[in-house]
Amino acid sequence: MASQGEVVPEKPTPGSRAGVRLGSAILENQKLKELEELQAERRRRVGYRKFEAYAASYSPDYVHPETGEKDGYAKHRRLMESKTTTSSAMSSNRCGKSAAGAFETTCHATGNYPSWWNGIRFDKPVSIWVAGITAKSTQEVIQFELLGELNTSFGTGMIPKDSIIGTKRMQGHTDTVETIYVRHVSGGVSVIGVKSMEQGRSKFQGTGKEFCWLDEEPDREAYDIYAECKARTMTTGGKVLLTFTPLKGMSELCKWLIDKKSDP
Repeated sequence: MASQGEVVPEKPTPGSRAGVRLGSAILENQKLKELEELQAERRRRVGYRKFEAYAASYSPDYVHPETGEKDGYAKHRRLMESKTTTSSAMSSNRCGKSAAGAFETTCHATGNYPSWWNGIRFDKPVSIWVAGITAKSTQEVIQFELLGELNTSFGTGMIPKDSIIGTKRMQGHTDTVETIYVRHVSGGVSVIGVKSMEQGRSKFQGTGKEFCWLDEEPDREAYDIYAECKARTMTTGGKVLLTFTPLKGMSELCKWLIDKKSDP
């Protein structure tokens, strides 16, 4: 029983003011939850169209919706469309090098090239190598760019979800993919081998490859690993793509690229 002068809270019964307030709060929470779910679904669907979005952004006809800048990715397109046996992007961080590498890798693996594409083309399934410096950096950069988040179904990266046939995990690294099987438009299957340069030159010896993408420059054997990848593409009419920030200074690899000496 309430003592004199004590305010007793109104019991939330149906039709009472407290009941109405409680019902309104519950309804508001439900609306917020539904909104969050819709926003999450929108992000997921947009994520599954990453290749499509980048293809539009890289187009020479693209106009930035906020700045009005025209053809702002001409340098990226020139890198990807280069028909030389080696193309490289030596530049600062956060300028889109890895995204461009993932985009070109996806084009060759799927055989799906945008209408503006003037670079080399492969009309049949290809064998590709992609490599970062360490297993961890490979997982965090290359795997993320190609496949998307690990804790979601793959397909939020550059390779469209319906083009991913399957993956194989790297031994000893449960979070890192070793092989990606990609559906080619010809009906066959392209194979992307995921490596780390810390494995050394010997792991880059083997059969021919149509395309190799090396992201960032390792502390050792950088030039030798590049030379091995170059040898793998010599008999296929393929290409090696290098994307890195030259943190090692004027290394042997940087010097060769800048001096434009004959291929090894």
